Amino acid sequence: MRAASLSLLLLLAVAACGGERAYRVGVAAGPLVYDAADLATKEVNATGRIDGRPLRLTKGDTLDKSTGAERAARLARGFAADTAVRAVVQKTDAEGLEAAARIYESGALPALVLGPALAPSGRWVFHLLPRAEDEAELLATQARRIWAPKRAVIVHSPDLYGRRMAALVRERIGDVEVPLDTAYPAGADTAGLGALAKRIADAKPNVVFWLGDSRPLGEIFAQLRNDIPDLRVLGSDAVEAARVHTNDGCNFCGLVFARAVDPAADTAKYANFQYRFTVWMGRPTTSDAVLAYDAVGLLAQALRAGARSREQLREYLMSLGRSRPAYPGYGGPIAFDSAGVATRKLQLAEVTGQGIVPVPAPPVAAK
Repeated sequence: MRAASLSLLLLLAVAACGGERAYRVGVAAGPLVYDAADLATKEVNATGRIDGRPLRLTKGDTLDKSTGAERAARLARGFAADTAVRAVVQKTDAEGLEAAARIYESGALPALVLGPALAPSGRWVFHLLPRAEDEAELLATQARRIWAPKRAVIVHSPDLYGRRMAALVRERIGDVEVPLDTAYPAGADTAGLGALAKRIADAKPNVVFWLGDSRPLGEIFAQLRNDIPDLRVLGSDAVEAARVHTNDGCNFCGLVFARAVDPAADTAKYANFQYRFTVWMGRPTTSDAVLAYDAVGLLAQALRAGARSREQLREYLMSLGRSRPAYPGYGGPIAFDSAGVATRKLQLAEVTGQGIVPVPAPPVAAK
């Protein structure tokens, strides 16, 4: 009897620690992405497990003081060493991805990355956003078509992503004058941002390309609109965040930004996801949340189709849009080119007092 009781206690302890036989997806990202992946996992398990096994998440521990690259490499090593982890969903900076990609390659572990492809990342990394060159082309081309600016300021994050995006945008804006091309201050302190706002106003631009986080932009957006009433601000994908969707006090009203999610692909389906996520998590969705949800749903579909090993999952991902149809994600179809980069196109959206609305592309003039 004591032996049976002990066995039962051991089984309960194993289950409590998540040690049951499960297919696992590693998540290396912040709370919003994790919550979206968690919602997808719960829904997968509620609608039928995979050969009787549940789908579980393995959350990457980010509570350390290492740099982004060191942390990303440490997390990647942990995921690669855990044989239950079949794939990874990751949101990290470019330096961190570069470090992690080498480990995913050596560990033969497929990773779905929420971010544009700045450079080739190896055969095991799949980007859910298009190439940085494609995003820069969209930003530059649409800015010229919509606003026809004479002078533009480029402000970017002080990292590899920001520097690369700034160079690409500058290459593509043609004869538009650029009196200021600078990184915003690391740490986004009030004094530094105030000085940046003055430099932007002194440059008298028609358009500001904001290629980085929304937090520093939010600190100075009202000041910029006060100094230059007709100023337009065009943000890259990195500017999208929950605070932009919440838009307290209409602080981001007028901001136009690039996003991967295309609700026009199936408006009712997308609206339904937004409702479920908001009810479950108590906050609005972002493109990252939608992509993370879609990534887990895609991996569950692949597992159910018989792609159980890491190699089989990689092959399944590569087949999307080729021998298999694109995955019908809530944010639009998902398929990859031969380099593992999403074949989807980015969209422009504008923040308004009534919410975020699509910006239709202006018609191309007939030749």
